[in-house]
Amino acid sequence: MEKLKKRWGLTSNFQVLLIIIVFSVNGSF
Repeated sequence: MEKLKKRWGLTSNFQVLLIIIVFSVNGSF
């Protein structure tokens, strides 16, 4: 999770979860 946050420059776990959900839906994660 920390790697994802640093990679995307995010500080909110909620934002990270949203990105993961979007990628999962798009199937490009």
